[in-house]
Amino acid sequence: MQDVVRVNEDGLEILIGDAYEAALDPGKWQTVLDHLASACRAGCGIYTQGPAGSRAKVFAFANMPNPEVERFETRGIAIKPWRAKQASAAEGTLLPIFAMIDEASFQKCAYYNEFLVPRDFYYIFSSVLRREGHEEIVLSINRPRRLGDFAPDEIALTKRLLPHLQRAVRMHRCLAGAQLERRALLRGLEGLGIGVVLAAADGVLLFANGVAELVLRRGDGLGARRGRLHAATPTLTHALLRCVHDAAETGAGRGRNGGGALALPRRVGGNLHLLICPMPIAAATMLGPTSPTAIIFINGSGQKAAARQDELRVFYGLSTAEAKLVGALLAGTPLGEYAERRGIAMATAKTQLRNVFAKTGQNRQADLVRHILSNPILQLSSRKSGAES
Repeated sequence: MQDVVRVNEDGLEILIGDAYEAALDPGKWQTVLDHLASACRAGCGIYTQGPAGSRAKVFAFANMPNPEVERFETRGIAIKPWRAKQASAAEGTLLPIFAMIDEASFQKCAYYNEFLVPRDFYYIFSSVLRREGHEEIVLSINRPRRLGDFAPDEIALTKRLLPHLQRAVRMHRCLAGAQLERRALLRGLEGLGIGVVLAAADGVLLFANGVAELVLRRGDGLGARRGRLHAATPTLTHALLRCVHDAAETGAGRGRNGGGALALPRRVGGNLHLLICPMPIAAATMLGPTSPTAIIFINGSGQKAAARQDELRVFYGLSTAEAKLVGALLAGTPLGEYAERRGIAMATAKTQLRNVFAKTGQNRQADLVRHILSNPILQLSSRKSGAES
């Protein structure tokens, strides 16, 4: 059963609390509209709209069924006759419908007859909560005609609520932008092809991308025990943790040692190469305690994404036969063996190779393989394709 919110100070306090909770949790915008609809005995919606004639997108609504929401998105905004008046109003201005269009014209317009009459909506208040470029975030409150126009106390409550809704929208957009940046950064870290670890000053593991997770899971040179980084021996572990601690403290503004490079021996020969760097923290702008953090880059995992033939064709303009040849060379197959497997003459294989050289700007097989394996965009695309297959 929907909560009943009164048009009084207590009701306003509930609505303001709802708004700031919604800023932190997008799912709570529905609660904001449910409570506002209860207080005003109306249908409520928050939607985004672009220039006149464009489509809208409803973010949340109360007392409006889905089919009508979909029709509103595809056609409603385009035929709204007071769109220009709404677009010219200042943000946060509460606009009654008959301040934007006279009542006789309102009753004749297609928007009223197509969208409002079926729901018995007649009296409308709307407000542009925020503008971003050509896009607007709009609050709309629609009252059935049988209930009469909005009362002065309902108008006053909505006007007092609007500044809080505007702040909540700004907070919501800011937090959503930060989350979007975080997802983009994490996706970028996944595609680097080297391991990336974030560690606290005491070596506690905070984050590891996919490559680093494989390294840690194998425990070959570097691992995590009870959530804390360790190396193959106590001496190496001590050196690792000391380096992480120093880098983290420097990032927090409490040290001058920037971390450094480490080579950790692996069981089967060779080393893992680590670069340990400070993770800068803007402590002066952060409310509450800061957590010093180091960022660790790991190379030596021995993993390379195999280039796909369709990607070779796109990136270098190769034919299907040329892409197959390059794929074989990347796999270590000699040119003669490839020609024999494919049942083609050696001269044909050499012609294809010359064409590949011309298209990639290389002159030798070794340079060609090195060039393709060092192409970061090709490697990123191959890893993405592999992860999705």
